[in-house]
Amino acid sequence: MFLEDESWERTADYYIRRQRGENVPPRYELNIIRKDGKIRILEMSSATTVLSNGEVRTIGQLLDITERKRAEEALFQAHLVVENSPAVLFRWGVSEGWPVEIVSTNVTQFGYSPEELSLDLFASLP
Repeated sequence: MFLEDESWERTADYYIRRQRGENVPPRYELNIIRKDGKIRILEMSSATTVLSNGEVRTIGQLLDITERKRAEEALFQAHLVVENSPAVLFRWGVSEGWPVEIVSTNVTQFGYSPEELSLDLFASLP
C-alpha cells in the first residue's frame, strides 16, 4: 500500500466519519511511500457535499508539501542553533555600520534581557 499505516487509518476514519455527517478536519497531513521507498508528505484538503438523493460525496485534493516541511524543519533547527549558541549574535546594519539588533537571547548570562543590552550597547555608539 502506498500510504503509511497511520495515514491510511486516519484517512479511512475521516472518510467514514464524513459519510456519517460528522465534522472532521478539512485539511490534514499524510505520508505516502513512493515506489522507490522514499516517504513524501502530502496535505489532503477535502470537502463533502450531499446530493439531492441523500448520497454523500467527498472531493479531495492532494498537495505534496515535503519540501515545505523540510524547509520549516531546517529553519527551526537554525533557530535552535542561534538560541543555544554560547556566543551573543548580532545583526549588523549595512548602512549603519554597527550592530542594530541582538539575535540570540542568551545575553541573560550577563544579567540583561536582549532589549536592555541593545539599548545600553547601541545607545553609546556614534
